[in-house]
Amino acid sequence: MGVKELYVSDGNAVGSTYVLMILEDGTPSLTWYMGNQKVEEDNPTISKRYDGSMKIEYGEENLFGVRQVLCFIDSRGQLEERWDRIK
Repeated sequence: MGVKELYVSDGNAVGSTYVLMILEDGTPSLTWYMGNQKVEEDNPTISKRYDGSMKIEYGEENLFGVRQVLCFIDSRGQLEERWDRIK
């Protein structure tokens, strides 16, 4: 299956990068890179919030039922500054 959209962002750790791919069927794939390390994040989902913004949730839930989150689209419908659209 091909890639419909491709985005890149600096990670939270210095020198790390996130790559978000939206596949042709709409399925998101999120990968974290740091040097030679590559981590495929578990079960990424893109969800819309009450204000119209969108976030990427990934990984396992913590004790409070919350997963890790990356902001993706702001409340104006614009791509968050941390992301660059490649494709």
